[in-house]
Amino acid sequence: MESLRSNDNAWFRLSWLDIIPARNGSDLTWVSIANLSHAPVYTPYIGDKDSVRIEIPDDLNLPVLHPIAVAVGQRLAFYESLGIEDCKTSLVVDAIVRRHRKGGNAKIRNIVTHFEILFLSDKPDPRYLGRINAVSAEPVNRSPGHLYLRSDRPLSTEKLLQNTTESKKNAWLLPSTFPAIFSQVISSRWQTLGTMAHGLF
Repeated sequence: MESLRSNDNAWFRLSWLDIIPARNGSDLTWVSIANLSHAPVYTPYIGDKDSVRIEIPDDLNLPVLHPIAVAVGQRLAFYESLGIEDCKTSLVVDAIVRRHRKGGNAKIRNIVTHFEILFLSDKPDPRYLGRINAVSAEPVNRSPGHLYLRSDRPLSTEKLLQNTTESKKNAWLLPSTFPAIFSQVISSRWQTLGTMAHGLF
């Protein structure tokens, strides 16, 4: 790569080739190095490379490298040498807020990832609470303050709703795919902000 950069003619020709596979939602486009100066493409993960790495959801309108393209470390190093950088967590959080403000249908796994990113970031703060939506197991779109964590405790919301119809009960509970351990951790964080840990547990 350094030899190419030192050869102005070769680097100029390379910089205009569409060799970067960018995913934006369900769309895959090939972009050039020259394109990165005004339309950046990010690595598909945020977080510490040595610990927690979260894949950026495909519903945030953020162009990222296709995950398959960086499945091997050497490929990631190659694209990083071309100018691909990690997306700042603040940009992802802002994109999540915009996505929820926009509304519409969303995949459950994306919503779970939204909450995971919000929890691991320095946000959310009270200004974000009215803008974040979640989905029940039914699925029904609800604000987090009107959804309940699943629990085996005797007086938990799930137990109190046990005799109601399955669809009505599931309209008020988080999906079973919501990670159990993560539910316990996030409830304490969001309880202080007046959401998620709503009702009896």
